[in-house]
Amino acid sequence: MDTLSSLDEAMRRLASSSAGSKRLNNSENADVSTQSVRKIGQERIFAPKSMEKRAMGEKSIVTRSHLIGECFVSPLLRAAARRLERQSASGYTMDGLDATVMGQILYTLGQSATYARNAVDGPIICRSILEFASAPALADSEHPHLRRSVLVAGALVATSLQEIPTAVSYADESALATALENFIERAAYKHRSDVDEDVRVAASYALAAAADSKTRALEAFERLANLELDRRGESGAIETEIPTLAGLSAL
Repeated sequence: MDTLSSLDEAMRRLASSSAGSKRLNNSENADVSTQSVRKIGQERIFAPKSMEKRAMGEKSIVTRSHLIGECFVSPLLRAAARRLERQSASGYTMDGLDATVMGQILYTLGQSATYARNAVDGPIICRSILEFASAPALADSEHPHLRRSVLVAGALVATSLQEIPTAVSYADESALATALENFIERAAYKHRSDVDEDVRVAASYALAAAADSKTRALEAFERLANLELDRRGESGAIETEIPTLAGLSAL
């Protein structure tokens, strides 16, 4: 459990702006130390590179979240899959401690999706986590805690999905869309019929997160279509290469 907490903290730091700017600060300090200071009367002219960073704005915050998938999520998923395979072997009975540890693994994976949401491989990370969480040994476990953890992890993934990659995934019917729809179907079933009240509550939260993700994706694509229409100056039918998203609007 301590190891998982340490992994979570490491990923959080990589996703923070300080992780990406630390190296910039080091290079800036080196540059400042070698700069000469010119005097004009009583005024000293001083313009280090840090002034450039100040002008970057909030949208240009530098992070190192691109390292999360390869360095943390991939090894953790492989280790979790091996652990689940051993626990699913014939003759092995998963006890409460096993369920607690696996639940914490799922939560850490869900958190990793939030930390890597702006990374290039963010959609791949989300898809992999959803596929793992949908394993029957986890989603249909006899331990309510583990079933809840599956739904919470999936909800974290859904809230982490960026609009455009999600919309493109539905348009292309890619693996991410399939994984998300499978998770939604399972969450809907748990919401209707699970015997544990907390599991049903978690399922409701997961369904709301997934629905919001799909709605944001559809709205993003509609905005792109409107921009394309404005650019072409047309008043008739929209002529764009953006595919239709019939399946996405059926929330």
